[in-house]
Amino acid sequence: MLEKIPAICVKISDLAFNIDYIAGSLNQGFLEENKSLPFQERIFRAFPELADRIHPGMGVYDIHYAVKGLFETKYRIEYPLMSEKVKEVQDKLNKVIVPALLVLFREFDLSYGKDFGDITCYLGLYSVFPRKVLNKEFWLHYLTRDENIFKAAMHEINHFVLFEKWKSMHGCKEQREPEHPEPLWFLEELIVDPTLNTKELQAFVPYPQRAYEQFYTAVVNGRTPQEFVQSCYRNSNTIEEFLEKTYRYIEDNLQELIEKCG
Repeated sequence: MLEKIPAICVKISDLAFNIDYIAGSLNQGFLEENKSLPFQERIFRAFPELADRIHPGMGVYDIHYAVKGLFETKYRIEYPLMSEKVKEVQDKLNKVIVPALLVLFREFDLSYGKDFGDITCYLGLYSVFPRKVLNKEFWLHYLTRDENIFKAAMHEINHFVLFEKWKSMHGCKEQREPEHPEPLWFLEELIVDPTLNTKELQAFVPYPQRAYEQFYTAVVNGRTPQEFVQSCYRNSNTIEEFLEKTYRYIEDNLQELIEKCG
């Protein structure tokens, strides 16, 4: 009997969510607090029209208004193209990603249950790819190249599986999204490399994965975070031991991680 695995359903992103996410990622307060990625640079590169509309000192309302005006027009024009992409991306994920999910669940020693639910991939206008681990949802730009679709899908689903594994180990009294700069958010991002670059998973999705670049270059407590994580992965007997050790490392070095890795 085959083990059950989640399905992945591809849909078009809600316009209001798309606007809110892009506008929120351009707010000065957010940019000052979360330096894990060059959000503004990526948004302006993907949507150069916004670079002429967003100015230093703009308030939350004005930024939202500027994004809304542009994205309503772009959605109206590009919606037919998004619609065509839904089936194409669905077929790609069904062919490449879905068969790899059973291997990923085994990597985390996690059984698929009804509480996990299915996964939704939304296509819209994005420069970085949001996710919600509670609802097993992630968002992509609808013109993302195939290689990046596969890498992004595995990256985000890895977060979903980790979250369920962590709940199975520690419970989850608060049903809320792990957010930057909480330790669980760092755990999600730090373990992407060793858990997705296994020989078994790469046989299904042959695209090497990397965590955020700063995890390979910043020196925290004498070595880079990724050096610690890779060593910890190699020297742990179980996935539970690996996750616990990495989480303790994050807790012990959280302030330095925030300062040096965003």
